[in-house]
Amino acid sequence: MGDIHPPTDLVHEVGRLIVQDEQIGAHDWQSLSLVVVLDGAPSMSGYVYDAAGKATPELPDDNGIFDAFERLRDAMQQDNPTKRPWRAALFQIRRPEMKATFQFEYDDPHRWDVTPRNFETKPEELRPKP
Repeated sequence: MGDIHPPTDLVHEVGRLIVQDEQIGAHDWQSLSLVVVLDGAPSMSGYVYDAAGKATPELPDDNGIFDAFERLRDAMQQDNPTKRPWRAALFQIRRPEMKATFQFEYDDPHRWDVTPRNFETKPEELRPKP
């Protein structure tokens, strides 16, 4: 599934909605990770990371983010030879270069879930890598 690339315009829209969000902007973050699940009821989880590396759970308001992710999923589904939609996405941004990366999960929508068993290790697992 790695050959299916997200449309650049939709990637920029998702990134803009996230970095311009007041909840996210309230932090002096150096990187962030946002998990969006579009399998059943849509859900989000995520962290912002400060310059010292401290992870803080934070979510943007749904100011069109779910709609933008749904458009991204639908566009990618059309480009997928199997027409299979992804079920969850991990979106990451690193400052100061504002480098954005995506990972998509087609099988397990709970791949990046934060649970009582992993809440201490999940922030590090989701931390954007250089």
